[in-house]
Amino acid sequence: MAAHRSTADILDAAVHVRQAARSATGGTAGLDAVLAALSEVMEYDHASLTRWDPLRRRHTTLAGSYPEDATAYIETRLHHDPVFPVLRSPARGGLWLRDVPRHLLAASPGFLEVLSPSASRTGWPSACSTPTAGTSAC
Repeated sequence: MAAHRSTADILDAAVHVRQAARSATGGTAGLDAVLAALSEVMEYDHASLTRWDPLRRRHTTLAGSYPEDATAYIETRLHHDPVFPVLRSPARGGLWLRDVPRHLLAASPGFLEVLSPSASRTGWPSACSTPTAGTSAC
């Protein structure tokens, strides 16, 4: 369990995310620096920064820490998964995968075939503890 951090510490970490994002868009740092800064704001097991490519009709991973099979799923099939509309709902502001209704997880090929098996194979905590706030990952 992480030590309790003050509001000032969290806001300072958020400023580092903004600085990392500005550096990345300015070409002076890579997008991995954004993920590293984000980990100072919130803990996660794995995360990825992706963008939707409308011409290729798939996500492109810009930076990430997921295993290769999970990254491939996120890029090519996640947008068809029944869990995806729940995860990307702007009204929810991002979710922890454990907050997704169980009946959707049971119908999710990504959770059943990729994320859950990856969790046990790589020794991660359950994929249900993986945050998705602000990312296209779950």
